[in-house]
Amino acid sequence: MRADRIKGALYGCALGDSLGAITEFSTFQQIEEWFGSELSDYTGCGSFFEKGGILGTVTDDFGSCYYLMKKMLETGGRLDAEIAADIILEWSEDSYYFKFSGPTTKRTVEYIKSVRGGQKREEPGIKGNFAGQTTNGAAMKAVPLGILARGDMEEAVRLAVDMSTPTHYNSQAAAGACAISASVAAALRDDTSLEAIVEAGLYGARAGRRILFEKNRIAMGRNLEYCIRQAVEIGGQCHGYRELIRALDEKIGTGMDVTESVAAVYGILASTGQDCMGAIKAAVNAGGDTDSIACMAGGILGAWQGVQALPEAKIDFMLKQNPGIKIRRVVDAFTAMIAGAGTPQGCTIMP
Repeated sequence: MRADRIKGALYGCALGDSLGAITEFSTFQQIEEWFGSELSDYTGCGSFFEKGGILGTVTDDFGSCYYLMKKMLETGGRLDAEIAADIILEWSEDSYYFKFSGPTTKRTVEYIKSVRGGQKREEPGIKGNFAGQTTNGAAMKAVPLGILARGDMEEAVRLAVDMSTPTHYNSQAAAGACAISASVAAALRDDTSLEAIVEAGLYGARAGRRILFEKNRIAMGRNLEYCIRQAVEIGGQCHGYRELIRALDEKIGTGMDVTESVAAVYGILASTGQDCMGAIKAAVNAGGDTDSIACMAGGILGAWQGVQALPEAKIDFMLKQNPGIKIRRVVDAFTAMIAGAGTPQGCTIMP
């Protein structure tokens, strides 16, 4: 597997997250007003800074991917539901990056800690058909899982289900994670195409939903596979960037629920094609959950186009703005493990 495409996926994910953080939960009208027409580079404004964010830093999206990769380096790539819970708990100890995590993840961290501490507590959301838990918290960290799968669609789905288990173990949220993981796995194949990447996402959404239905973890909501198909049709009919932005806002949606945010990723792909930075820019300026959508879209297209499709200056700035975590070191080691250069089991990334 080519190292440049693995790094493209990971840095595409990080750039999408750190740029999208600036506009997160703003409307596209607000973004146009604040930035003159669009945001295309690192500049200060928006709600991110009100939450204590620093320009150029990643948030919970790539932050969770980072801790996932660190743990995979320790286990030699082995992942199951128990290891997934360990990853969430280790990430939760990072006071800067975990503060951006969503409500579903925060509730579940407290639940895991209490259960491991010997207390009996009811699992969050179990009585309400997982209302409010069909968000993209598992999908946003699925890019490294697609890389771990090494082109195997079934393995991409299995890994995504395991990673969803601690925090987003329901048919909707897990389907979103499986879709993104499968698309990244497909994007890394030498013989891939946009159609193959989208088809992989549809397969992942369908398989994830089926697996969780079989486990009786059924959440309310529209079928994600249908939402992706609809988004692809809408995105494919858009003529130009401005029309895509309006379609994302008015027809597809850019909220945290997977039926909007994950579907929006595929609408963007259908419109921008191979243009990785064009896809990130569209996600960043569409409003809503911009950092998650840009993170997922950047990861998929980065896997397809390679790190050369990403501006080196932006990567360097992002790395400089995140001194508290060793992004380059972890990305290099994770890439070596997957690409075949080898990272021995038990490898620990030291500060």
